[in-house]
Amino acid sequence: DSAIPAVRRGSRLDRARRIYRWVIDNVNDGNDTFALAPHILSARSGNRARLLAWLLRQADVPATIALVRDVSEDHTPTEMASAETYHALLVRIETEPGVRWVWTANRGAPFGYVPAALRGEDALVLRSGSFRDRVPPSAEDADARRVQVQIQLEPNGAAALVVRETYRGAGAVGWRDI
Repeated sequence: DSAIPAVRRGSRLDRARRIYRWVIDNVNDGNDTFALAPHILSARSGNRARLLAWLLRQADVPATIALVRDVSEDHTPTEMASAETYHALLVRIETEPGVRWVWTANRGAPFGYVPAALRGEDALVLRSGSFRDRVPPSAEDADARRVQVQIQLEPNGAAALVVRETYRGAGAVGWRDI
């Protein structure tokens, strides 16, 4: 109990960020989506998305798990969602500025990161009266890599180079996971 941050302070968005960071830093991710959240919490091992949604609700932050279709899956419109099509899990969080979607599978993922293959895709929100939603598309530079090079040439032909490489999105998450 004392390991969980003081969760009732601040806005819903602030609480969601703190709880997300605690879950990512303290829980080993697992595949059992329907395990009981208190068991995941006590073991500090299990499905992070399940635990995050539960902890957020305990802190009065509306949150649900959503099954999301990957960009590479079948996009044929149907009345019934297929488990083979909707298999990625995101947490859908309702905050003051609006709905935020978060991915919990990578330790290096910042709050609000969604893999490119899930952005702009259909989601089945799992709650009483389930409904379909859409994960927002990404900004144009969401997965950017930028390289800056400064070269200083000396009259004798010697050179000094400074290279700065910056990643955003998937590239940054990959580096942070190392």
